[in-house]
Amino acid sequence: MSNRRKQEKKKLKKQIIILSTLLFILTITMIILAVILMGRISGRGEDSRKNENIVTSKSDSKKADAESSAAGRKTDSGSSVPAQAGTGTGSYTPASPSHTGSSGTSEASGPESISGSTSSGAEEITVPVEDIFLPDAGNVIADSAFDHDDPGRYFASREIVEGDPVYLRIYGKSYQENDYISLDSLRYLRMVHYNFDGKIQVGEMIVNAEIADDVLFIFQELFMRGYQIRKMHLIDDYWTGDGISSDEASVTDDNTSCFCFRQAANTDQLSRHALGLAIDLNPLENPFLTFDEDGTVHILPEEGTPYAYDRSADMPHVITESDDAYLLFSERGFNWGGHWYSPIDYQHFERD
Repeated sequence: MSNRRKQEKKKLKKQIIILSTLLFILTITMIILAVILMGRISGRGEDSRKNENIVTSKSDSKKADAESSAAGRKTDSGSSVPAQAGTGTGSYTPASPSHTGSSGTSEASGPESISGSTSSGAEEITVPVEDIFLPDAGNVIADSAFDHDDPGRYFASREIVEGDPVYLRIYGKSYQENDYISLDSLRYLRMVHYNFDGKIQVGEMIVNAEIADDVLFIFQELFMRGYQIRKMHLIDDYWTGDGISSDEASVTDDNTSCFCFRQAANTDQLSRHALGLAIDLNPLENPFLTFDEDGTVHILPEEGTPYAYDRSADMPHVITESDDAYLLFSERGFNWGGHWYSPIDYQHFERD
């Protein structure tokens, strides 16, 4: 009897051990499952937060893009400047196209219009321009197709890359292999302006990257003030084989331009134009004057002679110290050639 009890006790003890072991295993399993479940819940929460962050980021990005578009123009670096100087707003009241110097007159006078002016017979764009780099320089944008709520979109800067269309236009012409200015130090600009017919016209210019933002700002402000510029093309469109004579062809056609790797006229020194740091604005109405020792005056272009002797501010497109161009360029640190003693270069603004 005693042995039987002992065996039963022994059997019960084994059963208890087995049950305890099973209970332990079950507990461990439940803990593991709980950990896994908590991990999944936590992961889903993290994913949810990530998704919320992504959505918020995208929303903020779209908002920033919209604000950037409304606030100003895009540059190649993605920076922006105010669409209207001093306001930072995306809207403005379109100015009446005129030469808004001290006279404010919009009627051109002086020498007759030059033949071949791109303001005459230029292709007119009647559909909205989504990318200012797409239309050809010289094309006119119909007022109905122009986005007056966001003028900054029409003032933009782009790098020049070896092999691209701009590079192919300028290489071996205005751009020469040299030790002074590299290709990546230049920027290709697209800007609109009012031509002498009061139409909105597409312009282009190459400048030094250091002044690209300032130039875009100045010309955008000139546009918003209704300032007239006859045309704005790369000097390569006038290429004759060398920089000096090509510059003469450009200014004779009253073309506003900046970059051309060449020497300064009548010197063996590089021009500021060679570094993309000088702009000639409406050169026929603002000619370049040199003087011989005997007092003989040489005027370039010759067609600008009437403007050499009459620099009154009431003449359209004449740059004086009360002119908007002079005021804006001066505010941005440019020097005016009209202040020089000899030569005198009324069309010329340059940065040191």
